[in-house]
Amino acid sequence: MTVTLARRAGASADPHAPPAVRALAATCLITAWLVLVLGTVVTGAGPHAGDPESGRNGLDETAISQLHTDAVCVLLGATVALVVVSRATETARTVRRLSTVVLVTELTQGAIGFTQYFTGLPWELVLVHMALAAVLTALITVLFDHSYAACAPLTTT
Repeated sequence: MTVTLARRAGASADPHAPPAVRALAATCLITAWLVLVLGTVVTGAGPHAGDPESGRNGLDETAISQLHTDAVCVLLGATVALVVVSRATETARTVRRLSTVVLVTELTQGAIGFTQYFTGLPWELVLVHMALAAVLTALITVLFDHSYAACAPLTTT
């Protein structure tokens, strides 16, 4: 609902998103959800998985962190491609801007993720990383919605 309201508030009069942009936006959305799931699994394997007496998921923290990082690299690649393709084609300005904001947010998120990993997972950085994951999820959802909304006029019911 929030994404729909945000899209309707910022919808342009003449939106346009070529098929390649829509495909890349969908790839970013799907990959972002994979990254989120893997990030949750990483948290479940680590020291911040809740109460100190609660059990962890038993997975190797290093291996699952690497899998999470690999998925992040795929997401970054898809987002860079989206930024490039949206600028090389006649894509709506909103989609171009959102793709850039998503990329900058992903890079910031990655920097925080690496910092927390290499500094022993201080809970403050973990908290920031998790909060930014929520922001990134919303941004990618809005980007996806805008790229597909550009194909059809808004309808009201």
